Amino acid sequence: MPTVTPTVTVSVVSHGHGDQVVQLLCRLHALCLLHVGHVVLTINVPEPALVAQAKARHWAFELTVLQNPQPKGFGANHNAAFRHSKLDYFCVLNPDIDFDVDPFADLISKLVDPRVGCSFPVQVDVAGQLQDHARSVPSPAALLERYSPFGVSRHTQHQSKPDWVNGAFMLFRGRVFKQLGGFDERYFMYCEDVDICLRLQLAGYGLSLSGLKVTHAAHRSSRVNLTHLAWHVVSLMRLWTSASYRNFSRIKQKR
Repeated sequence: MPTVTPTVTVSVVSHGHGDQVVQLLCRLHALCLLHVGHVVLTINVPEPALVAQAKARHWAFELTVLQNPQPKGFGANHNAAFRHSKLDYFCVLNPDIDFDVDPFADLISKLVDPRVGCSFPVQVDVAGQLQDHARSVPSPAALLERYSPFGVSRHTQHQSKPDWVNGAFMLFRGRVFKQLGGFDERYFMYCEDVDICLRLQLAGYGLSLSGLKVTHAAHRSSRVNLTHLAWHVVSLMRLWTSASYRNFSRIKQKR
């Protein structure tokens, strides 16, 4: 049987996720060795127990552990991880993602098309309900309608051809991620996934949906935590005044 060389670097960032990270590493080790050759684990807040567990285990993939002296934002952490990647594909993966089969074969197959820059799986919650992970570009009017008691939620209408997908599970071609300059680090948290999806499409690449389902135990922190809500609002203001948002919205209106 010919030897298959793994081609994916996975970036995982822990914000005190501890056991979830260990479980995810075990899933990658048990199910994904045909494709995952390198995992970069970033410790964003001190977790000595997690570091000790991660380093004590023997993993079949290369493991790089980065420990931040001060917390960084979502984009900054994944950009730093990408600088350690030497493989063809770069995966941004949340610690709260779970799966029971290898999702990477199908995700990589979507990237065979040179017009595709990023692929993503279907996300469901722990009850198996479809999540709103693939959406149309957010506008002030759309958000007002979405959260109004009289509004109609339309986010599930954009699953197959969304404008953007959330950053919980994204697989990029490495050279495309590099071409884009990675995430815009001016977004500390929230909307950096929107921004990179818009810039990716403005650069001529597409997003491609895999039919495989993964479970995402999302916390929706901006709905219950005032600090996260403030970050979200600031990021939306930055997005709505950005060149990528203006240019993408202009092109979308002409379609």
